[in-house]
Amino acid sequence: MCCVVRLQMPLAPLTFCLTFPPQLPPHLPPYLHVVPYFLYGIRGMLAKDNSIRIPSIIYGAHVTTTVSAILAELVFGPAKITSSEKSLLFALYLPYFLFPCAILLFFTASPEPFGNDKTNKKSR
Repeated sequence: MCCVVRLQMPLAPLTFCLTFPPQLPPHLPPYLHVVPYFLYGIRGMLAKDNSIRIPSIIYGAHVTTTVSAILAELVFGPAKITSSEKSLLFALYLPYFLFPCAILLFFTASPEPFGNDKTNKKSR
């Protein structure tokens, strides 16, 4: 059931957004938006291509930010689970924080993380 919010005329387009939130088609899984980056990122890392630097920074920042909020809620939020269940959930979510954080740090450390493009092409 959707709640329609009635707004004044200058904000009328916002009424549509609040009435019909954007959704993926029901037959598509919710993680589908990261699959193109995974394919592009794996190809770029194997080829040591510097062009994956900016998409990797965006991906690392996005996932690190999202998972840090989840971990903070798990640690500091009121939960109706035992401490052993909290520890298990924390251990399961931690790799999803550490790996993107490592990607973010690796690709922000240098404008050319795999070296100069000219030297990469000569060594191939």
